[in-house]
Amino acid sequence: MEKMNRIEKKITGIVNKCVDWLSVVLFLLIFILALGQIFMRYVLNRPLVWSEELIRYAFVWICYLGWVLGTRNRSHIQITIIINMFPKIVQKLIDTFNSLILLVFSAYMIVYGIQMTKASTTLPAITIPIKISFVYAIVPVVNTLIIVYELLHLKNNIWEKDAVKEAAV
Repeated sequence: MEKMNRIEKKITGIVNKCVDWLSVVLFLLIFILALGQIFMRYVLNRPLVWSEELIRYAFVWICYLGWVLGTRNRSHIQITIIINMFPKIVQKLIDTFNSLILLVFSAYMIVYGIQMTKASTTLPAITIPIKISFVYAIVPVVNTLIIVYELLHLKNNIWEKDAVKEAAV
C-alpha cells in the first residue's frame, strides 16, 4: 500500500507540474500576444491579424486549466454556512455527494468532448493554421484530470479509515 501511495504521489506530482507549467505558458502567451497586438496596432499601425484568435483559444484552454487547478486545490467558491452546522459525518456525506455529481458531469463532458473534437477535425481556424478540434481537445483532457483529482480526493479525504473515524467524532 505504501508503494502505491509513493507511485500515486510521484505521478500526481508530474501531472501537477505539467498543469502548472502549461497554465503559466498560456498566461504568458496571452500577455505577450496582447502587448504585441497593442504595439503593432497603435505604434506601427500594422495590426496582427492572427493574434486575437490565438489569444481567444489560449484563453479557453487556460479557463479549463483553471477548473483543474480549482478542483485539485479544492478552491472553488463554496457557501458553507449551512453545511458547517451539520456534524462532521454529514459534511463528509455531502462532500461525497458533491464529488459524485462532479464525477458524473466530468464523464459526460469527456464523452461529448470527444464527440465535439472528432466532429471538428475538418474545421480550420480562421487566421491560424490549426484545426478547431485542437481547441476542443482540452475538454476531454481536463475532465479526465478532474475525475482523477476527484477520485484522489475521495480516496484520501473521505474513504480512508482515519477520515471516517475523524468524521464520526
